[in-house]
Amino acid sequence: LSRAVELDACAEAVRYWRSSLPVLKAYKHVPAFQAVELESAEILQKLRDKLRLRLEAHETSPQDLHEAAALLLMLDEGDTARLRAQYVAVRKERLIGSLRERVPRATEVKLGEKTGVLSRSFLDEVK
Repeated sequence: LSRAVELDACAEAVRYWRSSLPVLKAYKHVPAFQAVELESAEILQKLRDKLRLRLEAHETSPQDLHEAAALLLMLDEGDTARLRAQYVAVRKERLIGSLRERVPRATEVKLGEKTGVLSRSFLDEVK
């Protein structure tokens, strides 16, 4: 688990944790397993922090953004509504930014300009 987090193999780390969880729960009364559970909780916190940073970073690709959100949900990240809202907000912000980059500034027209041109051309045809 620790090695997977170090290598940034977050999906693998989540898979390892989820597969070991039943054993840890079944033997949590055994002192040796309590130490393992404590250590894995610390590693999982590092993983959650890493995934949250990935979710907030502007340079994260859409695929990595989706993976980070999905993995946080798999880790039972507490407030799922807040996590989903954050994911949607990040995606929305990126979409708006992408649209702003693609719309040339020269084509922006003030509302009054366009209606004035249309009104004049309509009036010219009516005369």
